[in-house]
Amino acid sequence: MKFDVVTFGSSFVDVYLSSKDFKVKDNLLCQSYDSKIAVDKLVITTGGGATNTAVGLERLGLQTGCVTCVGKDHWGLFVRQELRKEGVSPLYIQQVDEATSYSTILVSADGGRSALVYRGASSKLSWHKVEWDKLEPDWFYVSSLGGDLNLLTKIIRTAQLKKIKWL
Repeated sequence: MKFDVVTFGSSFVDVYLSSKDFKVKDNLLCQSYDSKIAVDKLVITTGGGATNTAVGLERLGLQTGCVTCVGKDHWGLFVRQELRKEGVSPLYIQQVDEATSYSTILVSADGGRSALVYRGASSKLSWHKVEWDKLEPDWFYVSSLGGDLNLLTKIIRTAQLKKIKWL
């Protein structure tokens, strides 16, 4: 399949919790220990540099693929389904036994946010599992690779060899 852009990087499940009861003091989100706090709004969506960019580019009318890694769990299925709904090809999504990457984002009344992040499966993205010979997009977009310089090197070398533009 011919893509305009193939994105590389992380994919997350993001859970946003908003509450007027979240307390902010001296730029710190503070809550009473051993208590329950009412949540006013809950949003569950996908996140991560590779998936967010792929969805945005699809919405702009570009055909995208996404090289990312999810777990073989419910959340990994959720990420793949959401990407498919947006038109992003699941062709290059890797799966591992590790849990899908996950964030809980606490949103205060003033819009400030604090995130609890589990990097999980996104940190298992493997350049060995990428079918480099099949990648022929016009562009590569590279987001967070978790410090994997071997993957970054392979992306750059492939882009140079195949005359693929990248950012």
